[in-house]
Amino acid sequence: MVDIGLRAIRGDPERRGKFRKIPVVTISNPGENKKTSKFFQFKMFIRLFFSEKILGDGIKKCQPSELQNIIEARRSITAKVKILQGEKIRNELIDFKRPATGIAPKFIKKVLGKTVKNNINKNDPITWNKLF
Repeated sequence: MVDIGLRAIRGDPERRGKFRKIPVVTISNPGENKKTSKFFQFKMFIRLFFSEKILGDGIKKCQPSELQNIIEARRSITAKVKILQGEKIRNELIDFKRPATGIAPKFIKKVLGKTVKNNINKNDPITWNKLF
């Protein structure tokens, strides 16, 4: 008889001490040929090992193919109208548009009230080096 299961072992410190499941294959029929059972056990272990690799390590991270989409999908703070040099940033002067080539909208409180170094044209992204 072949028993296929998962055994929980202590995880890596990087995974904050969580338990990790590893595949375990045991053959409990003593009457089987030892060579055949070892081969079968190895074959099942390989299958389970690769199925675990396919499932991944459980840590969420971006794939290289997704990195470009992040830039295009996120928004940044842009100028709604032309902002002149020395003018302070106000709500009426800014907008949030794609792609994310400027300051992220989560920093809106830090941007409001800042003074502009040089003129910023309409629809240009606002970056930190354009502000005092």
